[in-house]
Amino acid sequence: MAYSPASLLNPTADFGGTPSIGSPLLYIVRHGQNDDDKNGRIRGLKDQPLNAQGEKQIEALQEFFRDRPLLAVYTDDLSRTRATAMAIAQAANCGVDTDLGLRSWDLGKLEGKSIAAHKIEIQDFKTHKEKVPTGGESWGEFERSAHATLDRLMQCAMSSSAPIALVTHGSFIQIFFARYGDFDLGIRYDSSPLEQAGVAALYLTREGMQLRTLRGGKDDLDE
Repeated sequence: MAYSPASLLNPTADFGGTPSIGSPLLYIVRHGQNDDDKNGRIRGLKDQPLNAQGEKQIEALQEFFRDRPLLAVYTDDLSRTRATAMAIAQAANCGVDTDLGLRSWDLGKLEGKSIAAHKIEIQDFKTHKEKVPTGGESWGEFERSAHATLDRLMQCAMSSSAPIALVTHGSFIQIFFARYGDFDLGIRYDSSPLEQAGVAALYLTREGMQLRTLRGGKDDLDE
């Protein structure tokens, strides 16, 4: 999919400026639910739209972002993330940028299969980081790609006059939380600290970056 700069989709976007101390630098959002999420199946790069619950979740996300300044939303090319990103962008009146670096971990031929039935295989891939699943990528390769993507998007956020939002997948969010928060990656597949349609924000403070979960944390039953 072609790269679509937010500045083209929203001509009023202004990428000049710097973030304010104590304000959100960026938001990270997990996409809404699809049927593989609901049924405990491995998602990866398998493209599946949101289900009815996912559609309700992104309506709630629209309300969450409606009164929050937002410069642009970044997401990948998969249906579940793009639908989530477009809903947020509509509420915030900003553009959507496509960044393939925000994709999920590619588990190749395991995609669409039961997480529980393949638990040991997944743990083995995460423990032996350079081991490659058939038709997919190693966890180590995915981790390096995710960090490179974060380096690039953090540069954008640090030079923007308003926060940006990243709409992505549970596997990417694991790496984000391990990088900026007190989170142990572990070896489970579905160990993301955010539920579907969960939101966290990274704040710029005088003491450095501070990560806060705003909605849909794994311990938050009131999503």
